[in-house]
Amino acid sequence: MSGNDLQTLDIRHLICPMTSVHLRLALDQLPPRQQLRILLHGRTTLHNVRAMLATLHRECLVTELLPQEVRQPADPEDHALLIEPARQASASQGAHDGR
Repeated sequence: MSGNDLQTLDIRHLICPMTSVHLRLALDQLPPRQQLRILLHGRTTLHNVRAMLATLHRECLVTELLPQEVRQPADPEDHALLIEPARQASASQGAHDGR
């Protein structure tokens, strides 16, 4: 992937439920085969974002603490998540009822 295949969503300044709203909009508008880097702060937001990604069947490739020079001074727990591109749904996905 080239450098322009990575978009960044900075939700460090938002609180719930707006973090979820902005994340969902970014994921819905993300072109195929493009990664999304999410900047967020706090353990609660990190937990909520991971839960939402699991619900949407999106995988988080990397979770990292942001370097000190990038962090917001008020919150030393800024994180970055790297989300992999969406996979195309298989023909049987969503049609299987477990029987």
